[in-house]
Amino acid sequence: MAADSVPSAAAKVPGISVDNALYNLIFANTIAHNYGGGVKMVRTAYFNLIGVNTVFSDNDGASDAYHFFGIELGSASPDHPSTELDFTPSRGNLVFSNPVRGTHYSGIFFAAGSDLNNVFDNTIMDAQSWALESVEVMSNDTLNNLTNLPSRNIGSGLDPALLTIGQPVLDGALPNSRK
Repeated sequence: MAADSVPSAAAKVPGISVDNALYNLIFANTIAHNYGGGVKMVRTAYFNLIGVNTVFSDNDGASDAYHFFGIELGSASPDHPSTELDFTPSRGNLVFSNPVRGTHYSGIFFAAGSDLNNVFDNTIMDAQSWALESVEVMSNDTLNNLTNLPSRNIGSGLDPALLTIGQPVLDGALPNSRK
């Protein structure tokens, strides 16, 4: 190992992990600089509320093989077969009013099959690749997620008409009849 390299944790654990859980409230936390993501709904996370959390640069354990997200709606397969746990995607969750900033690979990630989630009023800035990323087009609702990045297989939910509201009208741009 080079003298200037920083070792990373052997386990890439997120700041907050939700696995086989429903009806949880993850609210008003500061989640920063974790090695395995910010908030990770690993699998079978149903009807959870994730809101008003400050999520900042939770990709510290990234490598060529691994990258992490600010908020992940996951669907991990089992490491070992179990009859005690369910292994289904994350569904029916509300993700709202979270500022998600910094070096995440994507701000909010939807794993395969994670559908019927509502993601709204989040601010997602400065991620490495995508604001919102979905591995495939699925039935998830997004509304008013402010971002400076494109999204993959899902929209940010911004109304294009709203993007022009508040823009200045410059004198040189006025029609002749209004000068």
